[in-house]
Order: sequence, then C-alpha cells, then structure tokens
Amino acid sequence: MSYENARKGISKVFSAQVLQIIAALCGAVAGVLGVVAVAAVAGESTGGAIAGSIGVVVAGLAALVLSVIGFIMLLVGLNTAGKDSEQIKKAFTISIVSLIVAIICGILKSFTPAWVANIGDIVATVLGLLVTYNVLFGCAGLNSDLAEKASSTWKVYLCVIILDIVIVIVTLIMGILGFTAVSVVAATILVVADAVLEVVAYIMFLVFLSKAKNTL
Repeated sequence: MSYENARKGISKVFSAQVLQIIAALCGAVAGVLGVVAVAAVAGESTGGAIAGSIGVVVAGLAALVLSVIGFIMLLVGLNTAGKDSEQIKKAFTISIVSLIVAIICGILKSFTPAWVANIGDIVATVLGLLVTYNVLFGCAGLNSDLAEKASSTWKVYLCVIILDIVIVIVTLIMGILGFTAVSVVAATILVVADAVLEVVAYIMFLVFLSKAKNTL
C-alpha cells in the first residue's frame, strides 16, 4: 500500500535534515572566520579583519536562515506525513512543544542561573529524541520493511542517551570530588565516544529517511 502523504512528508523531513547539516557547517565556518578576524586584528591587518568580519556575518546569517527554513520544512513534512500516521502526527506536536521550550530557554538564559537553562536544554534534547523515535517507528508502522532499520537506528540513539547520562554523572562527581588526571582522561574519552555515536546515529537516521521516502 502506498502512503502518498507520508512519502511527501518524509521527503520534506529528509530535506530539512540536510538543510540543518548545511546550517551547522555554515555556523562552523562563521566560528573559524571569527578566529581569523581576531587574529587579523591582533596582527594589525585591517583588510584581513574586515574580510573576516564580513565572512562571519554572511556565514552566520546563512546558518540562521537555513536553520529557520529547515525547521519550517520539518514541521510541514511532519504535518503532511502525520495525515497517514498517528505516531508521526505525535512527532509534529512534540516539535511544536520543542520550539516553545527552546524559545523559553533562550529567554531564561539571560536572567536565570545556568543550571535552570541546562535543565531546559535537557528537556529540549529529550523532546528532540521523542520526535526521532516517533518518526522512526511511525514510518515502520506504515511499512514493515523499515522496522529493522528503525530498530537499529533507535538502539544507537539509546546508546547516545546512556552516554549522555553517564557524562552528566561523571561531571557531577568530578565537581564534588575534584579533578584528577584519570578523571579528566575518562571524561574526555566519554565525550569523544558520545560525539562519534551522535554522528553515527544521525547518519543512520538520514539513511533511514532516504529509504522511507522512497518506499512509503
């Protein structure tokens, strides 16, 4: 059975994820150019400082615009696909809630203790994971051929979640007991492993979306 709404919607979700990747790259470029601009100022290179500053503005604006467009496409895609799947419809609702939480966190960061903002960030992360979960198994519910891929992708995300929790616990322990060479090395290994797993999970999610938009 063909699910036209789901196919079109997931195709938009896939495109939105690609735009988010490009936006992240633009943000990274802006960061590098910012360092270049500062170095140019320190080296009294007016031309380099101006070029670097312009680059930061352009790359930063590109990152912002692409992020906004990507998020709008995500919402449109989830809303469209949600017409064929109640679970994907839940992902759309959670995305709206996530947006509201992100706005509130942005406001709170300016006049509340850091730990309050950190809690908000954790909530936003959990909501993002719930969106991913519902998209994965919502698609699998429409096409059983996607079930195995959805399960394997989610298992990697679970590993990321577990590592995130371990990192938070280790950080708290280090804050209480103090930093040692061993604890710093252990924390660094955990952070690197977590980053690698996050990249793997995201790639698997993109591959899943690519397959889903061609098979639903």
